[in-house]
Amino acid sequence: MECNVYVRTQYGGYWKRGIANLIDCLLLGIVFAIVSFSSNILTAVVELVIFLAYMIGLKFAFGATLGYRLLGMQIVSINGAKPTVKQIAIRLIAAFFSALALGLGYLWIALDKNKQAWHDKIAGTYVIRPKATPVGTTEVRRNNLIRTKLLATLAVVSVSLFIGLFVGMRIFLKDSEAYESAEKYLKTNPRIQQEVGKPVKIGWFFTGNFAVIGDYGKAFFLMQAAGTKGRKTVTLLSEKSAGQWKTIKAGYTDKAGTFVDITKPIVAVAKNKPPKPAEPTRRVKKRPESRLAAETSPKEVTYSRIDIDAVRTYKGRWVKILMRDGIEREGILLEVEDEALRIEQNFNFGSMTTSVKFHEILDLLVSDS
Repeated sequence: MECNVYVRTQYGGYWKRGIANLIDCLLLGIVFAIVSFSSNILTAVVELVIFLAYMIGLKFAFGATLGYRLLGMQIVSINGAKPTVKQIAIRLIAAFFSALALGLGYLWIALDKNKQAWHDKIAGTYVIRPKATPVGTTEVRRNNLIRTKLLATLAVVSVSLFIGLFVGMRIFLKDSEAYESAEKYLKTNPRIQQEVGKPVKIGWFFTGNFAVIGDYGKAFFLMQAAGTKGRKTVTLLSEKSAGQWKTIKAGYTDKAGTFVDITKPIVAVAKNKPPKPAEPTRRVKKRPESRLAAETSPKEVTYSRIDIDAVRTYKGRWVKILMRDGIEREGILLEVEDEALRIEQNFNFGSMTTSVKFHEILDLLVSDS
C-alpha cells in the first residue's frame, strides 16, 4: 500500500496535540457539568452520547475536534483520503490504550518520523496542518489501513503495564506502617466487630495514600472489613505524630445513608429504662495543637450552625465542617470561592491549607467567639 509523506514540520507535534486534547477535555467537562440530571444512569447515558458525538462525529465530519481546529490540525488517512467512521472509532479505542500504557503511546509522537502516536499507526491516520501538501509517497507493508493485530497487542501490553503498576502500588501501601496501623485498628474496633462479626478480616481490595515528613504524616484508606455477619466498607483517616500512627477518624455509611463514626465508644442503654437526659452544653477550652493554632483559634469554642450562603461573611473566623463522608475538618476560613471554601488546618507538625467543595459539606458550624 502506498501512503503519503509530508514535510515533518507539517505534522501535528506532541505539545501542540497535547494542548488540543486539553482544550477538548475542558470543553467536554463544561458540557458534562451543564447536562447533570438527578438520575445517575440518565446522566451517564447523555454524557456518553455527547462524548461519542464530539470525538467521533466531529472528526468524521470535519477531520478535527474544536481543540484540533483551534490549534490548526486535522486528521487524515495515510493514503490521503478522508478517514472513515471505522478508522475514527478504532483510533479512539486505541488512544485509550496508548494512555493506559503509562502514556507511552502519546510520547511516541516525539520520536516517530511522521509524528504518529500508537493509535495513529493502528488506525492508519496522520495529524497534519489543514493545508499541508504531500511531498511524495512511500510503500508500506500492509493491506488494510486498520491494523487489528497491533491493536490487540497494544491492549495486552497496556493492560499488563497498568495491572503491574496497580499491584506495585498495592504492595507498597500494604507494607507501610500507615496501612498496618489502620488494619490493626479495624480488626480490633468494637463497633466493626459488632457489625460484621468476629474475627474481622480485611478484604483484598483497598485504596489509599499517605504522606510522611520526618516523624509526622497523614494517611487515608478505604478498606473492607468482613466477618460472620457481613461486610462494611470503612473510611479511615490517620495521623502520625512523634513517630506513631493513630486513627483519628473512621466510619462507614449505613443503609439509610447515615455516616456511622466508629471512633466513638459504644454506649450501652439498659432495657425498659429511659435514657439519661443529655447534659447541658458547657464551654470547653480548646487546647491548640501548634503555635499558629494558639495565635488564631478561639480560646473557648462554641459553635452555631450556618448556611452555605452565609459563609462568605465569616472570613477569618474559626469554622468546623462535617463532610458527607463523615470526616470533620476544623480551621480558619481563609477564602470563599465560587464552589468551594479554603480553610487553614493546624496539626502537631504545622499547618496546611485545604480546599473543600460545597457539595462535599454535610454541616457547617462557625465559632461564636
